[in-house]
Amino acid sequence: MNYKVLFLCFLILLILLFSYSLADATQQDSVKIKKAKTKKVDKWWGKDKAEHFLVSAFLAGVCYKIYHNELHNREDHSLYFSTGFTLSLGLGKEIYDQTRPQKRFSYKDLIYDLLGIGVGLLIVTR
Repeated sequence: MNYKVLFLCFLILLILLFSYSLADATQQDSVKIKKAKTKKVDKWWGKDKAEHFLVSAFLAGVCYKIYHNELHNREDHSLYFSTGFTLSLGLGKEIYDQTRPQKRFSYKDLIYDLLGIGVGLLIVTR
């Protein structure tokens, strides 16, 4: 399996998700500012949670494979690195979300990130 192609596909996926979220944010910022007094409910199920799970699983798996197979690191170091790297990206995204209008830090998103990391690493290590 060519990990460079896989990593490139992941980067393209991230760019598309980021551009989609930016386009959506710019269109809805004026509406969100007007509705700032209404509190947004952070549900346990939804598109956002599925995105957190899938992106975390994919990123953790690709990161593990590159760090372990391509860079020839030990299995335990690869697990620690890919878990820490992927979790730090999820945490950074939540901190970024806190700065946007009507967004907030979501512990539920981090739980889905952790679940995705676990499933992604379980798949690639079996």
